[in-house]
Amino acid sequence: AYVKFCELNGLSGRDALKLDYESAMRIEIRPEKIKESDALRENPFVMRICQVFSTSIRGRGYLSFNNYLNMMSVLSDRAPASLKAAYAFRIFDYNDSNYIEDEDLKKALKDLLRGVDELSPKEIIVIVNEIMREADLDDDKKLSYMEFEHAILKSPNFLHRGIATLEGQSNQTPLSDVELPIEESRASLNSTEELQADHDISDPLENINTLPILSYQIDSAMERRKDLSTQLWDHYTNTRQTEATLEKKMQLRSALLANIKSLYKSAALHIVGSSANGFGSNTCDIDFSIIIGRDGEGIRNTHLMYAYSLCDDRVVPLAKFIKMWGAHHGINSSQYGTLSSYAVINLVINYLQECDPPVLPFLQQKFPTKFKNTSRVNAIPKRGKNVSLAAIPRNSSKNEQTLGQLLIGFFQYYSVFNWSSNVISIKKGKFPLDWRHKFITAKGHFINIEEPFDEVNVARSIRSRKKYERIKVAFTLAARALREDQDMNSLFSYSLDD
Repeated sequence: AYVKFCELNGLSGRDALKLDYESAMRIEIRPEKIKESDALRENPFVMRICQVFSTSIRGRGYLSFNNYLNMMSVLSDRAPASLKAAYAFRIFDYNDSNYIEDEDLKKALKDLLRGVDELSPKEIIVIVNEIMREADLDDDKKLSYMEFEHAILKSPNFLHRGIATLEGQSNQTPLSDVELPIEESRASLNSTEELQADHDISDPLENINTLPILSYQIDSAMERRKDLSTQLWDHYTNTRQTEATLEKKMQLRSALLANIKSLYKSAALHIVGSSANGFGSNTCDIDFSIIIGRDGEGIRNTHLMYAYSLCDDRVVPLAKFIKMWGAHHGINSSQYGTLSSYAVINLVINYLQECDPPVLPFLQQKFPTKFKNTSRVNAIPKRGKNVSLAAIPRNSSKNEQTLGQLLIGFFQYYSVFNWSSNVISIKKGKFPLDWRHKFITAKGHFINIEEPFDEVNVARSIRSRKKYERIKVAFTLAARALREDQDMNSLFSYSLDD
């Protein structure tokens, strides 16, 4: 690989091997030279690929040997699909905003179709709109990494699907029938047998696909069965509360409030719980909190939970699935002495705060003025008017684990958690339970989850040791099931009553 790198820069293999380490590491190749290489000559995204892998101070796209090696390792068929997806997202994110927006997709289409066909601005818009319609799960007019990963794992040629929409509106030759320069082919590269013999290294250029970044190969296991992350995303997509459903609930609230105000002019009515906190499904109940002369904690909780739902795209799909899993196994119902949905969400958030690196911050510590327990709830903005949450960091975590990996980590974390000695708190973080804490005087509390505002025990409904043991067994069996088979269905293949 080193010899091939030097040869691209006009240096013979013999001369390249004579260079000392420091001299070799100073060599950098212009992206135009990479474009001339056999491996990437037909790749329409080659210039953008070089920009993404470059760390040079000379200019975007210059590659050192380490940059080149990293690039070719990712492009190799041997690289995992998750790594390819991460770099694919960076490549499509042309303006480096950490989101893929309309303008990014337009540039990607321009690169993809360069030298093949010219599209009118109207045709470009049709394609971009179709891609966004399928992939933009939260309807914010841009794709986060998690949305992109879900889309590309589900349909690797998702740009082509957008183009297919255009074909139905045109009498021209279908673009998908045109021999685009992105179709798979193998690069016939000369091996570096002499170098390998002398230094016993494997060549990352072996078996390179010319466009694994756009149209990368899904591992054979993924082809046979959807991977765990995709299953979780599908569950979220199929069950999430739509904006249309939320709008109907808001209309109902307005109608009820009008009647209430005929009796109590100063009254306020808030939607609380899952319908408004970002964690709701399309069939979840609607909970109201009516305020007549005093504040209500449920409104502050809803506002805080909604803020956490915005922090990272992985939070809500993970929590929604775990709530469904808990309901299936009979441990997600405070009415029957187990965990409430609010308690489950607290467990998920605290795990995502405690994992390394953390996915979520401690919002009450980071933004103390936004989430005060003394703030008047009528001053808290309604859903859709949350201007106060503009400063909340979104998708800024250094944790790059997939949804599936986080689910496995969640069950592993709580399968060995010391419930009797620790308090779970999304406000302060996990802390030891000692004799001075008020939870210690609350008889029969087997699990301690501190409410982030009034600091009561969110899990106070669990007063039966039998129910407590059932919850512990549920986490243990879930962790074991995912160790044996990383498939969502494995979490429903056993019974807690066996």
